[in-house]
Amino acid sequence: MDGTFNQTKPLDLLVGSRVCFSFDPRSATDRWPIVFLERVVSKLFDQDFSEAVSFLLSGGEFDVPWVTTPGSTVRFLSGYLLGYLGAWPLSQLVYPGRVFTNYAVLGDDVVIADENVATRYKEPLDLLQVVISKDKSLISRSGSAEFTNNFRVRDLTVDLSPVSIKALLNTFHPYGLMAVAHLYSVRDFRLLCRLGGAGYRVLARLDHRRPRRYSRLGVMGLKLLSPSYPLDFWLGKGRPLSPEAHGRLVRLLRAKLKPRELVLPPDELFETEESRDFLEYSLLYGWMRQWLNYLKWYHLTALSPWVTLEELFSGPVVSHSWRMVAVGEDLVRFSLEVVYRSALLKCINQAVK
Repeated sequence: MDGTFNQTKPLDLLVGSRVCFSFDPRSATDRWPIVFLERVVSKLFDQDFSEAVSFLLSGGEFDVPWVTTPGSTVRFLSGYLLGYLGAWPLSQLVYPGRVFTNYAVLGDDVVIADENVATRYKEPLDLLQVVISKDKSLISRSGSAEFTNNFRVRDLTVDLSPVSIKALLNTFHPYGLMAVAHLYSVRDFRLLCRLGGAGYRVLARLDHRRPRRYSRLGVMGLKLLSPSYPLDFWLGKGRPLSPEAHGRLVRLLRAKLKPRELVLPPDELFETEESRDFLEYSLLYGWMRQWLNYLKWYHLTALSPWVTLEELFSGPVVSHSWRMVAVGEDLVRFSLEVVYRSALLKCINQAVK
């Protein structure tokens, strides 16, 4: 099974397998021959499409003065251009073929629960010069397998995957704690408070008088236990919000989500007028369409007298500045844009008052 959208489900389907071959080809996404990839794409689509993909991979010629003779160029025969976003999906397309279900694949990580198939799998890789890294591979006849940093033993029934240090470093913030609780299925509220830095004095009075930080954490923890509950019940700790509290939160969210003026790139960034016009036709055009869609949503939905909290948090996401803000992947809070994350935290603060 392919694990692009769920990295653990392929292993769940292999539970009970005794023989597991966990292969990790060395630089697999960089070593697939382009001719081979072109043939795979042509079988799935058509010849014109495969030739277009091949041209994107190897059509560019490069001048490397310190390697080649003057006047000569080089091009890719295997691998891809640096930053080519099609490398991952192309490597995924290599595997589907004959019907065989006892496998898990994600990118260059492969687990095969059949010794004969694993042996035949290595043969074409050797012909294609895609070398399997022996140091990173695991061949087990006792039901152990490693797949996308998930390690399982005892016929894949026991998960011994390590806890991410990056995830634990984010536990200083309630959103980081919620990410750890969601990722590792932590349901013990006291354990969650311990991970957040609570000492024995705080733990002793959790059932009587919680500090504001851990009251907020308790409200957020209810969402993990009851993800299908409406937002009003979640913020009300299992009870519906009063009309006064609901109206206060709606006013707060409307003010937080109010459209702001866009910050466009300055003209000094463009060397020529043509480059500025190209940006306007390509990037700014789509950005303006997103912005107009956001304005429409705000005035028709957010300002509606009957708007719900769920509708206020389901609005379109659009950037307000041309500058990209570097945010670590492990610090992204619930996959919400910054303004939504801030608004959600304000709602939680209102709920714990």
